[in-house]
Amino acid sequence: MKSDWKAYFIFSEKELKAVIVIGIFILISTATAILFPSKPILQKRFYFDPNSLDSNAAMQLGFLPKHFKTLSKFRAKGGRFYKPKDLLKWYGVPQAQLESLLPFVRIVSIPKKKNKQSQFKPWLDINRASLKDLMGLKLSPGLAKRIIRYRDYLGGYQSIGQLKKVYGMSEEDYQRLRPKLLPIRANTVKMHWATMNYNQMASLGIFEPRDIWTIIHLRKEQGKELGWEELITRFDLNKEQAYQLKAQTDIR
Repeated sequence: MKSDWKAYFIFSEKELKAVIVIGIFILISTATAILFPSKPILQKRFYFDPNSLDSNAAMQLGFLPKHFKTLSKFRAKGGRFYKPKDLLKWYGVPQAQLESLLPFVRIVSIPKKKNKQSQFKPWLDINRASLKDLMGLKLSPGLAKRIIRYRDYLGGYQSIGQLKKVYGMSEEDYQRLRPKLLPIRANTVKMHWATMNYNQMASLGIFEPRDIWTIIHLRKEQGKELGWEELITRFDLNKEQAYQLKAQTDIR
């Protein structure tokens, strides 16, 4: 039994060669480590944005090439870090390392793109707009026709807000339309006197109801269109009323 332990140290020729090779490898490795010690990666600390971090800066911060490769793939696919804590989602990097870098993360915000709606400059005169113009603003054909019909009924819009009274005009339609319309200046839209109806004449606040019916009767039954001076004389309009009539209509 005492001599059995010696059997463990008896090697064949091949085994002996293998042991010698392994021993030489260990000696060389040990000597290399002693004579040429590897220099540790010098980790620096500075502010950085992971969205624009380059490979050199990544190495200085202590990241390995494989870490930066992962980051590059992430950004190439449209990935982005929106806040410092998003750094912790960097796949493959030890959490302790990422947490130590959080105080140095500075995300550069991207300017928000202005909404096309906000960039849109008013260009359309609602009192001159055609059916094609209105349909080009993504309004339904029916609504576009009613806008024009109501404009004709009024003799021209006096304010943009009157569009809300158009039948079928939703708040969404109004808000989409309003930014694209030029402002209507006061007293610049004149109603066409020859086609004005009862409501339009009444909106002037000049004539009495019976006078309006008289004007309409003369126009329809007798084909007679009273001029400005005739109206002043026939209905005894004062100077202010006469001026208002001239200012708000195209009567001659």
